Amino acid sequence: MIKKINLLMLCMGMLFVPITKGFSQNKQDQPKYCRFSSDNNPANDICPNVQFNSFRTDEDIEKAVNDITSIIGLKPNFILIPCPDIQNAAALIYQDNLRYIVYDKKFLDGISKNVKSNWSNTMILAHEIGHHLNGHTLTSENKETTRKEELEADEFAGFILGKMGASKTEAIAAMNGIPHPDCDVEYFSDHPCKEKRIEAIEKGWSKATGKKVKATSKQKSEQTKPIPVQKSTLKGTWYTELDNERGTDGIISLAITFMEGNIIHYRFFNPDTGIITDEFESKYTLENDVLIEVLPYNPNFKAKAKVQMLSKRALLLTIVDNGIAGYEGLKRVYIRVEE
Repeated sequence: MIKKINLLMLCMGMLFVPITKGFSQNKQDQPKYCRFSSDNNPANDICPNVQFNSFRTDEDIEKAVNDITSIIGLKPNFILIPCPDIQNAAALIYQDNLRYIVYDKKFLDGISKNVKSNWSNTMILAHEIGHHLNGHTLTSENKETTRKEELEADEFAGFILGKMGASKTEAIAAMNGIPHPDCDVEYFSDHPCKEKRIEAIEKGWSKATGKKVKATSKQKSEQTKPIPVQKSTLKGTWYTELDNERGTDGIISLAITFMEGNIIHYRFFNPDTGIITDEFESKYTLENDVLIEVLPYNPNFKAKAKVQMLSKRALLLTIVDNGIAGYEGLKRVYIRVEE
């Protein structure tokens, strides 16, 4: 039996969550958010309806925001709103198409205390401001695009802290106070892994200070040691999620197992129940880094996909031709799972 991957942990690192639209009772107007369960919408707990008359911003937070925007000579294009008990800081666009930054002061202070840095609040606020000043729409359904925007906001924050006189260590300190997905499973997350976020902050900090950031020995070794594609490295079970494929709307879970005798066993799951909805096997061969399969739905055709080992835990399959129109170039990241 396959042990189900706990994707919940990939959602728990949502420190800088971009939220879309506004809060209302209509489902289509609900903000985009990483939900822990289908019947729990955290948006209902985040400053419902942005009730202006109920709130008063903290003077030190206002000062930090003014300091950040004054560095680049721009006026804020957003409204600052405190939202107690949301355990987060977030950029959002409300129904009136105005931009907001909401924050939980206790949450920010908790990060500062955990990482023992007075710069962490500034970094978090600069990150959220970066979303707005970079013109991010905060509405993308594409996780890759969302991760790219997160890194752009991180780079902006690194630049701001560099200009304000923070050291490189102080600029990245806030990243040490929150959980992150691993780099080889970030495909399933809206947020990048810690290493990439730190690299983006360092890039911005370097631009601000004129000091070069050197790659670590670990980073260099990872760049120079590609993992070869072999049957031995593929052997085992790998998991991915298909979004709006196989004629359905929404997510379908897929596990593939590379077995003895050059066989791949496919199992499609309902992601909510874990029940297998379809399964079949194919015969495969490897030609260098190209996977060649004879699939049961088209036994007279040889399907091809390029294989790249992202790590020992993750592989990337890029479909070259599977006999189905529109699938050429489609990329799927698979994560190795225990059995």
